[in-house]
Amino acid sequence: MLDLDIIICGVPEVNDYIDDADLVISIMNPGYTIFAPQSILSKENDNRHSVLRLEFDDVWSENYQLGQELVTKDIIYDVIDFVSTHYENADNPLTLLIHCHEGVSRSTAMAITVYTAIFKDYQEAIERVAGDRSQAVPNFEIVRLSDEIFGLKDKLINAVWEEFYH
Repeated sequence: MLDLDIIICGVPEVNDYIDDADLVISIMNPGYTIFAPQSILSKENDNRHSVLRLEFDDVWSENYQLGQELVTKDIIYDVIDFVSTHYENADNPLTLLIHCHEGVSRSTAMAITVYTAIFKDYQEAIERVAGDRSQAVPNFEIVRLSDEIFGLKDKLINAVWEEFYH
């Protein structure tokens, strides 16, 4: 089994890590993609790296306000499909860069989702993210939807709560 390394960062850090990435998942607030680092566009234009661009707000269903965009299961399925396809076709270990505005909430939750999808072990996913990004506070809407997608019956939700919120 190939390894997958995920670099989790915020917008200000993207340029420091993008050259190390085979894949990029860019998470921005709706309408703010134009403020994403130019290095992502360069990678996209060069076709040297695969880029998945996402737009949704850093909110949970409990604190949602009119006009905000919540993450959806379709978005999470797109992420899983994007990474799984590249992982299954890779000959070498992959490095994935996932960024959001601060590299704290949406990107860390999405990293947990990706690791769980690839390695089928949510505990390992949580340990990797907690070890790689000490300031992680995963977006709970992503965690909740991922728990449903993986059929974990609140195991992922409870484990993330214990690791990052308790």
